[in-house]
Order: sequence, then C-alpha cells, then structure tokens
Amino acid sequence: MEKKSSQFTLSQAHYSLLNRIENEQERRFYETEAIKQEWDHTHLQRQYDNSLYERYAISCDKDALMKTSEKG
Repeated sequence: MEKKSSQFTLSQAHYSLLNRIENEQERRFYETEAIKQEWDHTHLQRQYDNSLYERYAISCDKDALMKTSEKG
C-alpha cells in the first residue's frame, strides 16, 4: 500500500515543543518524524516524553520501533 503524498505542516504547538529541545539532531529527528508520520501535537509530545529518539538511537531493530511508534 502506497502512502499518499500530503502537505502536512506542523503547528505552532509542534514548534513550541521542538524549540525546547536543545540537541539539534534530536530536534530534527522529532520534526522529521512528526511531518512524515503526520503526528498531531499530542502524539509528538507523547513520543518525546517516551524518549523515542533515545530508544531509536540504541535500537537494533529501528524499523520495528518506528512501526510501533506509528501506532501510538
């Protein structure tokens, strides 16, 4: 199944959270994933609170981790 192309953009609430992330790589990771996965602000906050970036960095199975994160 092909994922349709979207023009999903981040809201001010997204950027408010992203701007608090000091690590530039981490901030870009969350921004990229929020756009790619079309996360609303609440989902982005949940992924950040659950340290998705750190879990992704140490994961041996990055694809499986990201599939799990898509489900919430």
